[in-house]
Amino acid sequence: MPKAGDTVVVGMSGGVDSTLTAVLLQERGCKVIGVTMSLWKGDLPPLPDGKVLKSSCYGPDETEDIEACKTFCAERGIEYHVIDVKDEYQKQVLDYFKAEYRSGRTPNPCVRCNRFIKFGALLSGIQKLGIPYDYFCTGHYARVVRGTEPLRTVYGEGASADPAGERRPAQIAAASDSTKDQTYFLHRIPSAVLEKVRFPLAFRTKKDVF
Repeated sequence: MPKAGDTVVVGMSGGVDSTLTAVLLQERGCKVIGVTMSLWKGDLPPLPDGKVLKSSCYGPDETEDIEACKTFCAERGIEYHVIDVKDEYQKQVLDYFKAEYRSGRTPNPCVRCNRFIKFGALLSGIQKLGIPYDYFCTGHYARVVRGTEPLRTVYGEGASADPAGERRPAQIAAASDSTKDQTYFLHRIPSAVLEKVRFPLAFRTKKDVF
């Protein structure tokens, strides 16, 4: 967990997990800054027979989620920003999803979104706003760990003598709640990014959160 006095940016969705993450960090004495991704372009054709697009990561109710986050942050005295990542989301997730299906493959938009949007375009947006921070935190159920042995030991005596082999990079590991563990969806986040990422719910269960 980040320490008291650390500046932490919390990725907020309006859900209970990210909201609790912000509360826990604020109560710990961290300076919390809330951010939410704006994804929805509003350009999907209407569904047939008057059906309504259900709530999801990408949908018309995004404005409601943003308002909920804005209200929560105002009540807690938390600085809050909405970061537009629509174009990158279109390219990295929606276009990828359609192309994979048309090629006869099964896409996984969540893995793609975490790698390129939540822990990619969103972080770039934070940087462009000039927001300095010690850690980026989310409500995911996962852990960031560092091995006890250098990379070189994995490959044995014949490993390259490259100095990079001495590194012990940050890696994703399973959360305490195996029923909620989200490491599969986060496994493609680069170690360099994970260095400044923390998951405050790593040792909590979904039951405790509710």
